[in-house]
Amino acid sequence: MGLIKPDEGCIAIDGEILHEESLQDWRASIGYVPQDVYLVDGTVEENIAFGVVKADIDIERVKRAARMAAMHDFIENLPDGYQASVGEKGGKFSGGQKQRIGLARAFYREVSVLLLDEATSALDMQTQSEILENLKASGYGLTVIMATHRSEAIAVADRVIGINDNSLHPQ
Repeated sequence: MGLIKPDEGCIAIDGEILHEESLQDWRASIGYVPQDVYLVDGTVEENIAFGVVKADIDIERVKRAARMAAMHDFIENLPDGYQASVGEKGGKFSGGQKQRIGLARAFYREVSVLLLDEATSALDMQTQSEILENLKASGYGLTVIMATHRSEAIAVADRVIGINDNSLHPQ
């Protein structure tokens, strides 16, 4: 992610050395979804388009992101739909629903690299599979790096690398 500068050597992305001038653009191209997603006390729409001024939110893009995260139908059935309040820290939603909003947030940004850190741990297997299949079928040309303990989550992966005793082990 370019948060820590190497003591020696360099960081290269697609063969291009990452310089100070391009660092901000690189960081903007990365999405990160943690296990515990933080939601602001606002609407579903505002949480999916987090950081975008309300007047500039593209609702069709929000809905597309929610579909990718297997959350659209649930949201549409809420009394206020995408304008429904999530409550303080997302208190009106379950852990799995918060994770799906976090995923939709990353999809809304249309990043080129997506880091998922146990981002589907609170989801049932069927929902997790639907989201991962949506990712694979999206055609975004997205690179997904997933940290997970669920073997089912890596079923759609093109490459799997295990970590054991501080070493990388291609599977």
